[in-house]
Amino acid sequence: MLIMVGSLALTGAVISFGYFMAGELQKIEYVAAPINWSIEHAGSVRVMIITGIILFPVTFFLASLRLVQDLREINAGLQELSAGRIGRVITVKGKDELSLVAESMNQLSSEWDQYLSEITRGLKEISNGQFDHQIPDIAGNQLGEVAHSINQMSTQLKHSIAEERKAEKTK
Repeated sequence: MLIMVGSLALTGAVISFGYFMAGELQKIEYVAAPINWSIEHAGSVRVMIITGIILFPVTFFLASLRLVQDLREINAGLQELSAGRIGRVITVKGKDELSLVAESMNQLSSEWDQYLSEITRGLKEISNGQFDHQIPDIAGNQLGEVAHSINQMSTQLKHSIAEERKAEKTK
């Protein structure tokens, strides 16, 4: 909506400037003839309307270029996240809504990246025989559920090994 209003304002400004310039250009001998002809045959209001109809799509396109670039950047970031490449930073300049979305995505990506690193480090500790190592689990978070399951598995594995050793000693 803001882009459309901006485009309309820019189109109006260009038409106003063009109207002023046409008046000034009519003072130049070589340029006055085509301006006078178009005004006499079509009228100045029609010329301004036609100019506005031509200029509006151009100004709308120019005004929406940054928006489209930002949307493409956010889409590329989402594609990276969906492909499992967590930790990607999306760079969107400005202080508009898309910048806030990109900032939120960056924060989410960073948090997931850190948490997955903790889970990976915990799994390495457990695979090295450190069954007492507990991965912090976040309640209400699916990654937290994964961490909780790993912790339960580690505790169960530690218990099973202890039981096996006890049974071995009993023999």
